[in-house]
Formats: sequence, C-alpha cells, structure tokens
Amino acid sequence: PLSSSFPALGTASHRHPAVDNVAVTEMFNITVTPVNDHPPLIRSRAPSMKVVVGERVVLGPDNLQVEDHDTPPEELHYLVISKPNNGYLTLGERPEIVTSFTQYDVNHGRLHFTQQVKQTNLNSY
Repeated sequence: PLSSSFPALGTASHRHPAVDNVAVTEMFNITVTPVNDHPPLIRSRAPSMKVVVGERVVLGPDNLQVEDHDTPPEELHYLVISKPNNGYLTLGERPEIVTSFTQYDVNHGRLHFTQQVKQTNLNSY
C-alpha cells in the first residue's frame, strides 16, 4: 500500500466575541491500496492434453492457471461458456457436471475432465 499525508485547513466559529474565527490545521493520513490495477495473467504451462477414450483426468495448474495479484484463487471464477464436445467437467468426487469453478479448485486437484464417446460415432461406417 502507498501512504501519504496532507494538511487540511479548517475554520471554526465561536460565540465568544474576542475569538470569532479560529484557524485549525489537522494532519490526515491516507493509505491507498491498489485494487484491480493489473490484468489477470495466464500462467498455464500445458494448456492442452491427450485423454484416452473413457478416461477421467485431473485438470491442474499446469493445464489451467490464471493469476491476479489483486484476487485470491478462491475468488477467481471460471465459467464454461461452451460444453466440451466429447466429455464433461466435474468437481471432486461428485458426478454432477459443472459449468463453473475457481482457480482454487484447479490448484487443489478438484477439477476433472471425463472423456465420453458420443453414441453417434459408435456406429459410423
């Protein structure tokens, strides 16, 4: 945080006729905390992976990592805007498909991708 101070001059009126206006100087300390000053940074080292048919894999920070110096991982939210073509995402051991998760989930190995073969591809000749 950045700190600064500045003097402020104020006047006060009193009912005593000898002291009508009194000048008072006060010192105020101001602390400026930067918030959302920097854009998020993509730090993924391996943004893609090969998955065996039917396999369930963990998507970790090597695959998906964004850093924001102003935001902790539990507050960095991802929203899936287009479902994967051949699989789905889950969190932890829960079987429910998810469409949102956090960087905290990714960092702690909670995000999984399960590859799923589409039925329409099984009987193609």
